Amino acid sequence: MLSRKKKTVIAGALAVSTSLGGVGVWSASAAPETGEETVAVELRTVTVARVAGAAAADGTVPVVLGDGSTASLPADRVADALRASQTQQVAASCGTAYIRLRHKSNGRPVRMETGFDLSGGRRAVGYVWRARIEGPDYGYNYSASGGLRFRDKWNGSHDSGDNYPHGTYRAAATGTVSLSNGNVCGAVAGTARRL
Repeated sequence: MLSRKKKTVIAGALAVSTSLGGVGVWSASAAPETGEETVAVELRTVTVARVAGAAAADGTVPVVLGDGSTASLPADRVADALRASQTQQVAASCGTAYIRLRHKSNGRPVRMETGFDLSGGRRAVGYVWRARIEGPDYGYNYSASGGLRFRDKWNGSHDSGDNYPHGTYRAAATGTVSLSNGNVCGAVAGTARRL
């Protein structure tokens, strides 16, 4: 989850701007394209500086990252992340994170798909993923977290319950992935589409 100190703007052209542990900035063009496109960004290792509060009802714990931004981790992975962060010196690529907007199977808006693919033999043991979807008469906060049993990829999706009007839809996702070696990877991605 992004802290209030960092910016997440979903208005006009979607712009997601954060320094989540050195993760780069992504920005959509002013005129969203039509059709389907997957926006993929680099997933990078981040350091965990400290715990920022008590565990939430969903089993996650807020933490402060090395750059001062905040994120959430599965409660059972925090001790490993703090330990690994003491020896981690340089941010490294972990793989890719992605988000995509498309029509639902009935041809109406809106379906959001998001997730990550790890690289270099890395294995995930936990994750926390959040997304915000907005469009004409529609807004939804997507959240997923849990254990992954040494998987190298994860994906999640959300279909709106009702059929919403065609128009410009925007989505932004942020997430952390707890690796089997205790390291944590993070990413932010966003997209805007005419559906």
